[in-house]
Amino acid sequence: MINRPKGIFTERDAIRCIAVDKSLDIMLEDEMTRNVITVRNDVSLRELRALYSSKGIRHIPVVDEHDHLEGIVSIRAIFDEILGC
Repeated sequence: MINRPKGIFTERDAIRCIAVDKSLDIMLEDEMTRNVITVRNDVSLRELRALYSSKGIRHIPVVDEHDHLEGIVSIRAIFDEILGC
């Protein structure tokens, strides 16, 4: 059984919904980004930076070797780590 994330609802998705005046009663599953790019939990910061740059994304779900969701890393978290914030 694969538990890979089916989607992610990000602030970009929320802004897109607001821009077209969608109802606040919408279901997240109908509006979330599909075909989510994920990384394994042993990815390096360098690899993450390359993904952020090449794919133009800001949030990446982290999965284990069984594709179970372990967390989400954001570009902000990387900046905080690098800058020591």
